[in-house]
Amino acid sequence: MPTVIPGSFESLMRSVSDFNVMAKEVSEALRASKLKEIGIVNDGQPDRNYHLTFNNIIEVAAALCDTPAAGVTFIDDLNAFSKAMLGGDDLPKGCRREDSYCNAVLAQTDLVIVEDSRTDLRVSSSPFVEQVRFYAGAPITTKDGVTIGALCVLDYVPRTVHDRDKFERLSNLAQVLGDILSR
Repeated sequence: MPTVIPGSFESLMRSVSDFNVMAKEVSEALRASKLKEIGIVNDGQPDRNYHLTFNNIIEVAAALCDTPAAGVTFIDDLNAFSKAMLGGDDLPKGCRREDSYCNAVLAQTDLVIVEDSRTDLRVSSSPFVEQVRFYAGAPITTKDGVTIGALCVLDYVPRTVHDRDKFERLSNLAQVLGDILSR
């Protein structure tokens, strides 16, 4: 292994790498803390405090994006879990975080559109790739900037997005959820 000289490019890159690891750990801790503070728990049950709100929002999201399914999914350090789902009756209410399409939203912190899950590297290794072929998800972010999950719409066939603006509105709905959960 080559010697790392303080102040060298290699030293700088190691510092940046260490910083990125620490930032990710802080982000994970903030997300877990925020979910606990809000009272969103991974218990396999609809959320009793926000059930009607979540259901109303996913109905609007599915209609807006003309998809057969929509959901509100939260992500903790290990799992993704749905607190509301329209359609998607054959999908699990929760899964390992790395198997969830919504995990891509956390990595990108912006609207994620997967037109065909078989060919999109962000999700192609998910065990749900044959069931959910189209996905669009927007981050649910609290007022203090912590992304805690995603509002998503799904389809069982691949789709080509011709009107991205329609799907950008999904981000507006996700922000409404973030604002409501921040109260």
